[in-house]
Amino acid sequence: MSEKIWIPIIMFIADIPLFLWIGKRMFGSWAGFWDQFKWNFVPDVWSLLTGRFLKDILGETKAEIYLFICVAIFIFEVIIVVNIL
Repeated sequence: MSEKIWIPIIMFIADIPLFLWIGKRMFGSWAGFWDQFKWNFVPDVWSLLTGRFLKDILGETKAEIYLFICVAIFIFEVIIVVNIL
């Protein structure tokens, strides 16, 4: 196995505190974090019928932005480190 395959694994583990810090800043607490992510599993029709459609859309969007930021940081770091090494 190539030694470069371990770089993303090690970097992901090293980035976990950064991802947690970003999550804390975006969501405020673990309750807020899980509250936003639960909206990804609630069907939009159900939230529309219960009158929580706007909260559903905002929760899904905030969770997707968080995931995008974390993935973008991780990919950017891996590209830089792999090209340097």
